[in-house]
Amino acid sequence: MAKISKNIVILAVIVLCTTLLVAASDVETAKTVTEKEVKNPYENSRVLIEAFVVEVKLDALYKAGVGPVGQRPNSVSMEKILKCLRDEDKAKVTAGAKIAVKNRENGRMSSNQSKHVEREIIQSQKDTEASVPKKVFDRYEINTTFGVNARVHPDSDIYLEFTFGQRTVGSVSMSGVPLDTINMDWASSVFLQAGKPSIVGATQNDHTVVFLVIAADIENK
Repeated sequence: MAKISKNIVILAVIVLCTTLLVAASDVETAKTVTEKEVKNPYENSRVLIEAFVVEVKLDALYKAGVGPVGQRPNSVSMEKILKCLRDEDKAKVTAGAKIAVKNRENGRMSSNQSKHVEREIIQSQKDTEASVPKKVFDRYEINTTFGVNARVHPDSDIYLEFTFGQRTVGSVSMSGVPLDTINMDWASSVFLQAGKPSIVGATQNDHTVVFLVIAADIENK
């Protein structure tokens, strides 16, 4: 009887070990299959990213159906901005930047230029009471910076972390008066659909709204 019990115990141990080995093999096989299923087809792709600064007149937005406070269904959309851009008197692209980065990597660009603007001032003569006009040139530094970190998901959606900065000048408002300087900075993160531009920031004054629009696409998608 003792010998039979001993054999039963040995058999049970063998069966248990075999079961554990099979289970471990099944887990490893399932893990391998899962890894294959979730492997990102865009892991080594490049992402092409464009940023645009778009200036739109407020009255043009209202005529396009945008409500004063952007409440749905009258909120601003890319379709309405593109509609305004068809007319240069209503909207225009004032700046742009482009970067190409590999998936899961960073990219940064900057551009700088000097702009000299002529204006006229009235200068008094030292030896007479007469005043004469004099031309002067004001120098302005114009620059744009754009930084990104892009991650492409297996479904081709693009997660983008970005910074965008612009230093520029306004239009001439009064003769003889220096131009106004304009500084804008945006920093945020956003999910983008490949190939579709999206509004990611905006600023508004009395007459215009300035939008930051970003589009991203996957190279050789």
